[in-house]
Amino acid sequence: PAIENNSVVKTALPHQRPEKARGFIFNTRRPPFDDIAVRQALSLLFNYDWVNKNLYHGLYTPIQSYFPNSELAYDTHHLSPDQALDLRTRMREASALLKKSGWAIQNGVQTKNGLPLSFEILINAPEEEKIALNFKKTLERLGIQARIRVMDTAAFLGRLNVYDYDMVSYYWQSSLSPGTEQILYWGCAAANEPSRWNYPGICDPEIDALAESVPRTKDRESLIKTMRELDHKLQEGHYMIPLFYNGQDYFSYSAAIKHPENTPIYGAVIETWWMDQ
Repeated sequence: PAIENNSVVKTALPHQRPEKARGFIFNTRRPPFDDIAVRQALSLLFNYDWVNKNLYHGLYTPIQSYFPNSELAYDTHHLSPDQALDLRTRMREASALLKKSGWAIQNGVQTKNGLPLSFEILINAPEEEKIALNFKKTLERLGIQARIRVMDTAAFLGRLNVYDYDMVSYYWQSSLSPGTEQILYWGCAAANEPSRWNYPGICDPEIDALAESVPRTKDRESLIKTMRELDHKLQEGHYMIPLFYNGQDYFSYSAAIKHPENTPIYGAVIETWWMDQ
C-alpha cells in the first residue's frame, strides 16, 4: 500500500562492481571433462532462456566473463555463442561436437569405449537444485546422464577443498583491483594444492603467465588489458558453464528521501542520501 500511494519508493540501482563468477564448474582432472570438446558440448546444452524466465523472472543477465559486470571483462557487449543461439540449434552443435570426439548414442545412452557419458553435479544450496534439474533434463535428450548431489555446507566444502567432484556449482569473486590471488585461482601449482581456488584444475602456461603478471602491472590501463587477456584465455578453455548475475542493488525508502543521480562504482552509499527539511 505504501508503494501504491507513493509514500515509499522501490527502485533498483545498477552498480559497476564485479559480480561473482558463478557457474557449473568442470573438474578437468578427471574424465570426461579432461576433454575440451565434452566441456564445450555441455556448455551448449544449458537452457539460459528457460532458467532466466522461470527462475529469475527475466531480470538477470547471463554471465559472459570470469569478471562479470566490470571493465575487466573481455567482452561485455555480446552474448557468447553458447548463449546467443536457440536451444535446438545448440543441441545440434553439441551432438556434432560429441560425435567428433568419439561419442555415440547406444540404446539411448551417449557412450565412448563402452562407457557412458555420466557424471555428478555437486551443489550446496537447495535453490540451485532447480537449475541443475532443468540442465539434467536437457542432457537426457542427448543420452547424457547427470546425477545431482545436494550436500550440507560442511560436507560440501570438504569435497570442494580436495577437488572431489565431477562438476560443482560454485563461484569466484574478484575485485576491481585484482592481484596475487589470480595465480591461486587459475595457476598450475594451485590446481594440485588442496584448499586453493583453482576448482577446474586449470594448467595452461599462457594463463599462468598472465595471472602472474597481474600484480606486476604498473598502471590501470595495463592492468585492464592484462585482465581482459586473461578473461579471454579462460573463456577459450570452457572451464565452466556460466550462470547469471544481477548487477544492481534493490532499495525501498521513504519518498521524502533523495539520493545522488550518479551511483558510485561499488554501489549506493547510503550516507550520501538526504531529506529536505
